[in-house]
Amino acid sequence: MLRTGLARAASVRAGVTGALRRGAPPAGVAGSLPPLTRSKAAAYPSAAPTCCAASSVATPSPPADVVVAPPSRTPNHRSLLALDENTIVPFVQPNAYVAPSASVIGSVVVNDQSAVMNGAVVRGDLAYLRIGAFTIIGDNCVLSAEGPGTGEGGAADADRLSATDAVAAGLAMEPALFVGDYVDVAPNCVLTGCTLEGENAIGANTVIEPGAVIGRQSLVEPGSVVAAGTVVPPGEAWGGVPAVKLRDLDGDEKDAFGKNALENVKVAARYAAEFLPTGTVYWEAERGSA
Repeated sequence: MLRTGLARAASVRAGVTGALRRGAPPAGVAGSLPPLTRSKAAAYPSAAPTCCAASSVATPSPPADVVVAPPSRTPNHRSLLALDENTIVPFVQPNAYVAPSASVIGSVVVNDQSAVMNGAVVRGDLAYLRIGAFTIIGDNCVLSAEGPGTGEGGAADADRLSATDAVAAGLAMEPALFVGDYVDVAPNCVLTGCTLEGENAIGANTVIEPGAVIGRQSLVEPGSVVAAGTVVPPGEAWGGVPAVKLRDLDGDEKDAFGKNALENVKVAARYAAEFLPTGTVYWEAERGSA
């Protein structure tokens, strides 16, 4: 069931991605969308609408050069976003899942049967990020990094090569943020320029700052802040603000990391089985059943 769901999603996504790269419109969308237009002040009402007539706040007139996008017949959000004229492109394995409301941007690799869940943002706009296999990035998480040694000015071009190039090179590029295999990152976490070595559990609302390392088979309690440069040894539980060692993990707790990750992957597969990556298919289906 798990592989069937992921395979179905991969097949649909591959077909749509190929069409988009060839410049063909998605299925179900005839013709082209109307072009962007530059608004004029006269096109905006000078007074508040009727529902707000009693308000003392007048509707401001926008500058004459404001660019106004027309209403779209298709969703404007893209879960996979390339940068720099498609030279910095995310690489997502066909059997991985990126939720429609998530954003994977730029130089990012997402490996086998991993999932980036609803509302999560993985930003490879300043540096190369890598997510391992059987890993879950929970709802509304934010993952990002600056390029090594680049400071606030952002990464050099050499650190922002396409994730596809990294895969072609055998992933020889050193990622500025690395999340290993069998990792469960709970919702609302913020990870910046850190390393999770694998088989980890990161509690909800946790912040992990640049340069921190979470050793294999270690966990971080919810709501913690792992300070920059902190090294969490393997097999330990940490928590607090700032996070400190709480205790050692026993054998059963260590074994649970892989098992829990696989259960999360099954949940993601249920989402993937229903995934329609682009177009108006679901709108048309809803109209037909109304």
